[in-house]
Amino acid sequence: MAAPISHIVLAQKIYKNHFSNLNSTDFFIGTLFPDIRYLGCINRNETHYLNVDLLALKKETAFEAGLKFHSYIDLTRQKFLDDKKLSSYCPKIKYLEQSIKFYEDILFYDYVMNWQLYINNLNEVNLNELKFNINKDTILKWHQSLQNYFNEKPNKDSIKNFIISIGFSEEVSNEIVANIKILNKIDEIKPILNLLYENFS
Repeated sequence: MAAPISHIVLAQKIYKNHFSNLNSTDFFIGTLFPDIRYLGCINRNETHYLNVDLLALKKETAFEAGLKFHSYIDLTRQKFLDDKKLSSYCPKIKYLEQSIKFYEDILFYDYVMNWQLYINNLNEVNLNELKFNINKDTILKWHQSLQNYFNEKPNKDSIKNFIISIGFSEEVSNEIVANIKILNKIDEIKPILNLLYENFS
């Protein structure tokens, strides 16, 4: 699983070559939508898929393609990191998986030059999001959390604020931020995460 910035960065990397026929706003809103589940408003299995055919996505609506591409990123990313044995370089600490995700977001943020575009796209509820019977205010809360998070390169405060905004405790957020400092000192981790971006196609 990836965190929001990595989802946008990796989706943008392949959008032009694979999905340029689809409405970009709907596609990227769809890509971000599945993790609204963290707000406790929908079950994970309603927005995440175990198998995704990349070619078949081109025949979907833009939102549906983005929605399912979210799972494609999660599955492809996890397989890559497992193949590279990333976890073998990491200490046995709580919230390791989540900490890697946010460290990855820090590394990937600068690959996108137009974050304001994605922030603006989140100003309103997309009609496709309403099909999941989630309260409009909850969707807007999700959008606001993403907008705040996208507004600057992730740092300890923005990461903590985002984690808390989606329902985790301050204690959890503090542990994740502390873990990121640890991960940053392990020489093997950053090159593997950078390879993930470079090889994602």
